[in-house]
Amino acid sequence: MFKKSEVGGGITFLSEQIPYVHSVSMGIWVKSGSVVDKKETAGISHFLEHMLFKGTKKRTSFEIAREIDDVGGYLNAYTTKDSVGFFVKVLKEDLPLAVDVISDIFKNSTFPEEEIQRETDVVRQEIKMVEDSPDDYIHDLAFKHMWANHPLGYSILGEVETVNSFNRNLLFEFKKTYHTRDNIILGLVGNFDDDTAKGLLDSALSGIGNGLPADISTPSFTPERVIKEKDTEQVHTLVTFSALPYSHPKRYAQFILNTVIGGGMSSRLFQEIREKRGLAYAVYSFLTPFKDVGSLGVYAGTDKSSVVELMEVMMGELTKMNKVPLTDSELNSAKGQIKGNLLLSMESTNSRLSRMVRNEMFFNRQVGAEEIIEKIDETTVNDVIEVAQEIIDTKKMCCVFMGPITEKDIPNDFN
Repeated sequence: MFKKSEVGGGITFLSEQIPYVHSVSMGIWVKSGSVVDKKETAGISHFLEHMLFKGTKKRTSFEIAREIDDVGGYLNAYTTKDSVGFFVKVLKEDLPLAVDVISDIFKNSTFPEEEIQRETDVVRQEIKMVEDSPDDYIHDLAFKHMWANHPLGYSILGEVETVNSFNRNLLFEFKKTYHTRDNIILGLVGNFDDDTAKGLLDSALSGIGNGLPADISTPSFTPERVIKEKDTEQVHTLVTFSALPYSHPKRYAQFILNTVIGGGMSSRLFQEIREKRGLAYAVYSFLTPFKDVGSLGVYAGTDKSSVVELMEVMMGELTKMNKVPLTDSELNSAKGQIKGNLLLSMESTNSRLSRMVRNEMFFNRQVGAEEIIEKIDETTVNDVIEVAQEIIDTKKMCCVFMGPITEKDIPNDFN
């Protein structure tokens, strides 16, 4: 049973009781993420997320980890472009411990100077690790160029120069500005007593200050051709188009479009590029929707000698999407894949927790599985081709090539 209420003097609290499980999953989400970073402090949202685990007034960083480990639980956090999440999963009888630990790190972290220096080194290594992973790094480059001069294009990790500038005062100021009760959504899913949980949370999270939500401008998509020379075995390619935002009425047709293009092993790109021609091992498409904008991307990696053929096949299949209607078989297969993935995810309390919070962030209400399935079933072939025509324009795309390649190796036809 889903409920929405408030705890801690005004923090939005979402809960769903599932009496047949033995655990609880709980999380604190902050509506900030790297999109609120400034150019000169890019990466600070992510760095702050790390630092909250480095000691509080009553726990060392080791004690924070050990207390949850000792009961077989799981404690972690992550930063995305538009949010920061801190979550814990424990057995139902350990909910009081989970509440105490997660509220302690969220409210009472002290940011010891020696830990800041140590974590600076850790994040620098994380940045270098991504740069050494071209299939990851190319996504950062694509975001940087397609959302040019906007925080949405900043790397979540930041740059080495900006990370080196972080200090204790800056962290406290950033936390005070964005980790405020109007920017927080608290979620709890699993087997718990409602009154007991609310009592624990109301006490543990009281005293968090208020503030103003981040005022983020809407970025403009920038078509561009980017070639990054890098000593790699393959040439990595990433093509992106401006797409629909998270809550757009046509989003269900966009889901189906993405699934048919490259959302699985039966997708058009996987079958044409990998199975029929053997041009790539990894080939897929993906959606990155946000509040006001979104993007549809296609990735593949291949030998330098095969890049032109790969791009010709990719562009041909993408262009075909906005000209040739799906077959009934393709439409039904994509619908089945989306609905099946959704229902399987509902068996995980962590997935239910994440979906519950994202629904609140973007819709201000819960969009249930039944509603999603109904909307997917209602989507027609014409709906999909209409969205494809709106999104896929090969004259307005951002193309990124990374590897042992130069401008002369890529025909001007590809942007």
